[in-house]
Amino acid sequence: MKYRHKFRKSVSILLLALVAVTVAPVFGQDNPEAGIDPNLVDPKILPAEWSEETVRAFEELVVQDERLKPIASYAAVKLLKFRGIKGVHLNLTDGGKRDLTPAAWMLDALFYPEAACQYPIFLVEDRAALDVIGLDLHKKKRERYSFNELAPAREKLNEAAGRYAKIDSKDRNTVQSMVVELANNIADYEYIVRSLDFAREGLPVYRGEDSEGEMERVPASTFLREELVPMVEAVRSYGTIDKMPPRLGEAANEYLGLAQAARGSIDGIHFFPGYDPNGEEWYSCGELLFLTMQRVPDGAADPEFIKHRDWAADRLEQIERLVAAKDDRSEFHKELVAFAAARTTDMAPLLAAAKGADSKEWQRRQARQFTVAPVEVDYHHGKYFFKAWGIFVALLLAIAVTWLSPAAKWSQRLRKLTFFATFIPLGLIVVGVSYRVYIMGRPPVSELYETVPYITFVVISVCLLLDRTLKLPVMLPLACALGALGLFVADKYETIQGADTMKELTAVLRSNFWLTTHVLVVLVGYAAGILAAVMSGIYVVSRAFDVRRKKSEFFRTLSRATYGIICFGLLFSLVGTVLGGIWANYSWGRFWGWDPKENGALMIVLWFLMILHARVGGFIKEFGMHLLSVIGGAVVVFSWFHTNQLGVGLHSYGFTSGVMFAINLAYGTLAALFIVGLITSVIANHYESEEKAARKKARDQQLPDGATSAGA
Repeated sequence: MKYRHKFRKSVSILLLALVAVTVAPVFGQDNPEAGIDPNLVDPKILPAEWSEETVRAFEELVVQDERLKPIASYAAVKLLKFRGIKGVHLNLTDGGKRDLTPAAWMLDALFYPEAACQYPIFLVEDRAALDVIGLDLHKKKRERYSFNELAPAREKLNEAAGRYAKIDSKDRNTVQSMVVELANNIADYEYIVRSLDFAREGLPVYRGEDSEGEMERVPASTFLREELVPMVEAVRSYGTIDKMPPRLGEAANEYLGLAQAARGSIDGIHFFPGYDPNGEEWYSCGELLFLTMQRVPDGAADPEFIKHRDWAADRLEQIERLVAAKDDRSEFHKELVAFAAARTTDMAPLLAAAKGADSKEWQRRQARQFTVAPVEVDYHHGKYFFKAWGIFVALLLAIAVTWLSPAAKWSQRLRKLTFFATFIPLGLIVVGVSYRVYIMGRPPVSELYETVPYITFVVISVCLLLDRTLKLPVMLPLACALGALGLFVADKYETIQGADTMKELTAVLRSNFWLTTHVLVVLVGYAAGILAAVMSGIYVVSRAFDVRRKKSEFFRTLSRATYGIICFGLLFSLVGTVLGGIWANYSWGRFWGWDPKENGALMIVLWFLMILHARVGGFIKEFGMHLLSVIGGAVVVFSWFHTNQLGVGLHSYGFTSGVMFAINLAYGTLAALFIVGLITSVIANHYESEEKAARKKARDQQLPDGATSAGA
């Protein structure tokens, strides 16, 4: 008993230390004092801080980026892609600091690009990527750099990225992938900071071939109304820019350059609903310039063109007023509110059409997305999954403290309090998932990312139920540990993905009925398989320290619970797989196509069936069931994550580069548990054989001479 108490105390201290070491880097990501950003920014170049009201109004501004979303979501995804976290933390040369939300950073990037280019935005995981382009900036292997620091090597970066981009992404090494990603991130960043150059600089006006000196510059809105048609007619008269007089060619080239910068990449900022109320595409500022130029008619002015030209000019003028008012925070806020109100006016016809009986699916979808934008901003502010993760970690530490003196009254009371407190982070998961359901108007499992919080919720709920019903002492700490691990995996997956986790569904997935019946059900089977594997892992490790099975009641109860969870998982996996086949027949015209995802679901069903049949038939005993359950965890990981990385089949839409390391780590952990269990099983069988022989010998010694235990 004395040694057992010391063992518990040692485990508790080790767990406390392990959690502290694990948590420190995570909190360090959001802590400017953690030394992640050694780049010091001169406070003199920083713009005045934006008011909370202005930031909130800007956050709710709706843009189109695959779907309609608040610009807060757009900015958060960009920062996650560039920087690895959703926020900017600046260390200043005067010893101060400034923290920027994604929206505040986006405001600086759009309206004060000269300052934003000095912010440490770009995360480089390995400085070997900088060695490729000849930069020697910081000594740390993993660091963040500003645009101005990387700009001198931009040409070399593009050359290297061009070479590496020709290599298939699966065949690139880590450094090559980082170079390609860094080049893409810098290109996207440039499109953001240059997207309003047209409003800052104006557009050049050509008034004759012999003009000398600097050409006059006028606002883009004025240019569209007064100067665009003469310029386009002059260009058309020469055929190509190369044949134009120098001054005219210079003006035309600058117009196209500014339009291209404002237009941005395919991920450019699309602020404006389309001119045609029946079109679902929104426009960026550059697209307004391009499309208006393309619409210039030959000969007499077209009334429809004039209407389109004035429509585009009005919207560019709204941007120009924002740029002009940027240094007057009060005036800027008024212009921003007016800009947002103008977008609501633009959307009025669509919002009305979406309510009609003959409305189209895209109209209803866009109307909903536009309406719920403020709710999506609230969701980002809530950080529900992050808060739940922090509480799970704290509760796990509290449980570890109870292990120091498990028999004490204070320890028992703390454990009971911890049990009820576990419903707080569980409730936060429910709130976060509910927000996503309301925002997207669908079940919360259409993205691979979304499956993680849902499965985490199911696993925790089952753990808490088993803690109350079976009184297994391991279930409460397991609930907290798996809760923290699940939300940690969700966060890291989102970071690696670096993309919106509330994307538009592909057409085949736009069925709330089948998403609810098939996906939710089959994911419960995944949750059961993961939980059974973890519980079997606990059994294996516990038996490794208790080979002679002195705690027989604990092991029997744990085995019964694992067996029940496997039965539970088989039911949901089988029903979910059949429902998936029915959905596939409805959507793709066939019930089964041997798709990797379908094969993975079938493998889970067959593996669970094999375990249950082998156990009932007596082919395996308690230990064998747990060993097969551990392998079942690998089968679930394959079906859940690995099949999406194969890049083949109709379910390959969930591919995310960079997650194979985590998948292989899961495989390796489960394989190690299997090997430890196999060795422990052999040793345990040896001890059991010795004990049986000893018992037989003892019985034989008690029998009369000449008799044997077999004969008796």
